[in-house]
Amino acid sequence: MKNKQLLNPINIAGKIGVSWSLLLLLAVLFVVPNAWAKAKDFDHFATGFVLSGKHENLGCATCHLKGVFKGTPTNCTGCHNGSIAMGKNEKHILVTNTCDDCHTTVAWMPANMDHSAVMGSCKVCHNGSTAPGKPANHVNTNGQCDDCHGTLAWSPARFDHSNITGTCASCHNGVNAQGKSASHIAVTADCVECHDTVGWRPAHMNHDVVTAPCGSCHNGNTATGKPGGHIKTNSECDSCHGTRAWTPANFNHENASGPCSGCHNGTTATGKPGNHVQTSAECSTCHSTNAWLPVNFDHGTVTGNCRSCHDKDKPVGFHAVVTADCGECHRPGGWLPANMNHDVVTPNCVQCHDNVKQPGKPGKHKPTSNACGACHNTIAWVPVTRMDHNEVTGLCANCHDGIFATGKPVNHLVTSSDCGACHSTNAWVPATGFDHSGVTGNCSINCHNGSGVGTPKPNNHFLTTRECDTCHRTTGWLPVRFTHSSSGYPKNHNNAGNCTMCHSTNADTIPWRSVSYKPYCAGCHQSKWRADPHLKTENPQVVLYTLTELQDCTTSCHIYTDATFTTILKTRSGHHNASDGGW
Repeated sequence: MKNKQLLNPINIAGKIGVSWSLLLLLAVLFVVPNAWAKAKDFDHFATGFVLSGKHENLGCATCHLKGVFKGTPTNCTGCHNGSIAMGKNEKHILVTNTCDDCHTTVAWMPANMDHSAVMGSCKVCHNGSTAPGKPANHVNTNGQCDDCHGTLAWSPARFDHSNITGTCASCHNGVNAQGKSASHIAVTADCVECHDTVGWRPAHMNHDVVTAPCGSCHNGNTATGKPGGHIKTNSECDSCHGTRAWTPANFNHENASGPCSGCHNGTTATGKPGNHVQTSAECSTCHSTNAWLPVNFDHGTVTGNCRSCHDKDKPVGFHAVVTADCGECHRPGGWLPANMNHDVVTPNCVQCHDNVKQPGKPGKHKPTSNACGACHNTIAWVPVTRMDHNEVTGLCANCHDGIFATGKPVNHLVTSSDCGACHSTNAWVPATGFDHSGVTGNCSINCHNGSGVGTPKPNNHFLTTRECDTCHRTTGWLPVRFTHSSSGYPKNHNNAGNCTMCHSTNADTIPWRSVSYKPYCAGCHQSKWRADPHLKTENPQVVLYTLTELQDCTTSCHIYTDATFTTILKTRSGHHNASDGGW
């Protein structure tokens, strides 16, 4: 025990004052031999990290730095990081840090390449230096190797046309890849114009890139040719047909020979329909090769009358209804202008003269029926030779306005009635149907004024400035009917006498018999006054009403109880009414 203490480096340093550096060196020399002795008997397999290959001959301190065993890394890059042990150099492939994906513990080379651990693109290695790259005859492409190749071998390759930068023919030349066969259509275009990358067939035919004539393919062998019933022609297909389909065809008659009827027989091509004009002439006599219509018709080749053909040509609702043949008005040169013959027209005028087919009534025309012939003739619209008032539908004043036709003269009665109220269509006079209801002026001023228009007042007529219709009616001068509307005239005055009983001077103005009692009853009936019947009171003495008190006979004359005249003993009213006809 003492010997061990003496040999203890710390005790020695304390006794002899040796420096710390020398002390550390002595400690290492003392400890290491003992550790090496123990390492020879250590089972490294028990740690989970088996020593194999080059790792078997390495000293412990190579990995267990500074004598630390616990926590030593077990992954490759923990040591092979270029510091503790050799790591990836700057030219190494860009991969993950798991060395044993490709390398073994025996040696770095040869390596078992695992492409799954590679992080960079294929061409980083496959550049012809680091690893085999694209050969000189490789397809022109900017794609990565793995777009087509697998990691096990270069072939077979999964070809992807999407990354190809060259033309189809750069590969499909019959050497590198299948090219055009000897029987291929003559074209200068690239394959992709008709084919796609999935397969050669079906092909999308593009006629635009074909350089040979149509017949080189469309010969009945390589492609569909002319059928047996085809029109005889030596022209190429594209003279009439398009590249999308055989029909419809843009037929070019210049390439056909022989007469029209050789094709237009109703079988090979459209022929004459059943309702065609009867003629033995060839189609080209009237028709052109552009279209059946319009027709350059030659009437000289047709026999029979016009209606044998033009039986349906008359436009419905437009042509005049006639029984005559077309030639009565029309000429072969054209339907218009027509030499109109009104003698062959069967309906009324307006069937044509409706302002659509032919000129009709202008906007300023007077309202009439549609019978033009009632006033006009077939030679010209004007002058109007006869006027038929029976066809007029409007008012007389529409024409008889003093401008278009004779109107009311200056001295005509003031009236709002139409001419026909009094006049007939034969003549203005005599006016037999006079109707006073349409007269708007005064009787005496306009007519009954002695000017000869209407009967005037006789010399013995009642003197008045009132109008005739105040007393008279339009049905006759008699009987006279006058209604007193003056406030001074008793209402409903019932008297069997005539007007002169009051109007003693035969005039509107009444001469009052007793002017002092005007305008009351006493003004005329003062002579009829009797005081006795008009008792006012009997107590204390008899008192009678005066004429002044009862000058309006229709007022009350009550009998009072006494002279104070405050209490009515007997009521008396309405004893004398103008409508009674007597007192």
